[in-house]
Amino acid sequence: MVMSRTLRLAVVALALPTIIGAQTPVDWTALSAETVKTLSDYLRINTTNPPGGELAGARFLKRILDREGIEARILDTAELRPAGRANLYARLKEQGHEAHKLHRTVHRPWGTYTVIEEGPGFKIKRIVVKPGSALSLQMHYHRSEHWVVVSGTAMVTNGDKQMLVRTNESTFIPSGHKHRLENPGKLDLVMIEVQSGGYVGEDDIVRFEDKYGRG
Repeated sequence: MVMSRTLRLAVVALALPTIIGAQTPVDWTALSAETVKTLSDYLRINTTNPPGGELAGARFLKRILDREGIEARILDTAELRPAGRANLYARLKEQGHEAHKLHRTVHRPWGTYTVIEEGPGFKIKRIVVKPGSALSLQMHYHRSEHWVVVSGTAMVTNGDKQMLVRTNESTFIPSGHKHRLENPGKLDLVMIEVQSGGYVGEDDIVRFEDKYGRG
């Protein structure tokens, strides 16, 4: 299926956090004037968190998807709304669009995660944590997580316990448990995370501590 120009713009805009987070050189001269204008408009929106502002960015992208006839909705739950945060949900796969295959790896200050597979009640990720980096101390209400270390060594905080998990070892994080993943080694930590529960959305997260200042 060939995507229209407007839909391609939406996909590029959705990929901006990855482009910027990875510090990947972009050949802006290869982009059309319309694409540059759309990206410029998107970058003018203050989506910095904190203090929040993601809702404005989500509304901008939703207008593009609406023009394409793609079903999209903004998730601004009671927990996210006071902080100006939101998530944009577009049903691309169910409607036959191929765009859902183009943006699977997400860059974070600590490394990356790639969604390998997901479905009702589960999600499987490949997580790479850079040496000396750590995810936030966090908790999820609606899902539990199984972690399997593929390479490297993980320092895992699980409730009031802290342990080293080495290659080919695993651990289980029940829902409602405070937990943190750290890489104390000198090489990348690679692990597989299997989430299961009634809701596996990225917004089901409560952060208690974060070395990168994220709320």
